[in-house]
Amino acid sequence: ALPIYGPDVRIARLFRLGHAVEKDVIEEFQALANSIVIYKQQVVDHGKLADGTSLLEGSMDWCLINLEHKCVMDAKSRNDRGASPHFTKWDEDAAKLQALKSVQQIDEYGFYIDDLDAFIAEAFHDSSLVQNVIQLNVYATSPFCTLRGIDHASIIRYNKNDSRLLEIRFRPSLTVLQGVKEKFDRVLLSNTPEEVACTCKAGTEQ
Repeated sequence: ALPIYGPDVRIARLFRLGHAVEKDVIEEFQALANSIVIYKQQVVDHGKLADGTSLLEGSMDWCLINLEHKCVMDAKSRNDRGASPHFTKWDEDAAKLQALKSVQQIDEYGFYIDDLDAFIAEAFHDSSLVQNVIQLNVYATSPFCTLRGIDHASIIRYNKNDSRLLEIRFRPSLTVLQGVKEKFDRVLLSNTPEEVACTCKAGTEQ
């Protein structure tokens, strides 16, 4: 039998697919007129945390620079499925974004968030999306990005069923960044596993 069902092989395939999707999306943006894709897999950081040694850092996917945009971007692939007789899960997720007061629709599958703090408070039920924007916000508010005039961030969702794209663009928030820093500091300074578990409880901002 071919060794295609083991957990390590499956995880490797998932990573290869993710890299292929990211490469495809980047190539589409590289093809835009008067645009450059730059700083691919650039490591950025916010300096040392409360323990004096750990860094708040990460590697962003890429930045898009043109006359209109200076934007840090991230690609996320998603499966699609039927959610109702008339809508797929993809369409249902887009409809949920349309319904949020903190979200402005800019085209059929394009959305803009001006107040990230309000969005996180309103969209707490979509933990995956909230985690994505919080992570990308850490990159967008880094000294590396602010020094280069990067003033917004964008998550590109890629539909693995039919290759549709959906963009969630937002203005970075320093208060959201501060909340992340404080949470990391509390984890680093926690004395017991119970304190760490409480600090990291899913869906909490505290």
